[in-house]
Amino acid sequence: MITDKYGNKWFKGNTHIHTTNSDGKFTPEAAKQLYKDHGYDFIALTEHWKITPAGEFDGMTLLSGCEYHINGRDALSGICHIVAVGFENIPDLTIDRSTEYTPQELIDAINAAGGAAIYAHPAWSINRVEMLLPLKNMAGVEIYNAVSDQPVNSRAFSEWIIDLMATNGNLVGCVAADDTHWYAGEECRSAIMVRAEDNSQASIIAAIKRGEYYATQAPTFTYEVWRDRIIIDCSPVSAAVFQSNAEWAPNRQIYGENLTHLEYTIGPRDRFVRFELIDADRNIAWSSPIDVTAAAFENAAAFEYHNAPAPSEFRTDGTIRP
Repeated sequence: MITDKYGNKWFKGNTHIHTTNSDGKFTPEAAKQLYKDHGYDFIALTEHWKITPAGEFDGMTLLSGCEYHINGRDALSGICHIVAVGFENIPDLTIDRSTEYTPQELIDAINAAGGAAIYAHPAWSINRVEMLLPLKNMAGVEIYNAVSDQPVNSRAFSEWIIDLMATNGNLVGCVAADDTHWYAGEECRSAIMVRAEDNSQASIIAAIKRGEYYATQAPTFTYEVWRDRIIIDCSPVSAAVFQSNAEWAPNRQIYGENLTHLEYTIGPRDRFVRFELIDADRNIAWSSPIDVTAAAFENAAAFEYHNAPAPSEFRTDGTIRP
């Protein structure tokens, strides 16, 4: 756990891990110890169609977890994997192969059980944006999936589909997860940092559902959103990349050494902005898409930060800018 300059607590977690209880190479106990040793505050063991209950391991929170996959094993069949974490009741889903679910039915069942539904590795699955765009009430989409990266695979990054969704008005949170199977280098490579009151399952899942998290391989950051710019304070990085619905911007990238303070001027065509921070070791941190439309500022209370009045300017630590 780290505490930012505003006094907020951030907990490090991984929401996609497999063990010998499905098709992983480590036992559950060995996997838990590994992630504990690497400083994770919470994890979820997400076996295929097999429930892992919530619990605790030497001070590390264990979220309840499961991974549901449907529509075969080919992109043409519409393969879809959705991870369920932090559910209070067992989702009303059956492994009976005669039962055909839609992705939305998986999401709805996970939410009805009190959990958070995270869409897994759309790039690896070669999912079309048309599949994800209409989906409602997802807690996030994996922008990075470590087991889909080299040396095992080579389709780990899903920025393009998240940006296409955001361009079409569906802004979803960005999750980085290991999807650990082989324990051959993909383990402990990524995380989400969750801003929560404490490390209990209830607090973590409530924060994830509010979107109060970011994805990272190492860099940490806080940011403020003003009407004309985004201000970022971060651990030392060597590059920042800003993405939006606009096809070109003069200030899209910033390079340097040990950068800890960055500013992006919001362009007149920007409807959303998503940024990536890259450190000297090529580790990346990803923000989720940020709504920068005029309506977002006029209705800032909709962001579910702590102050109810809709201010002319707001910042992401939950306080109102004078």
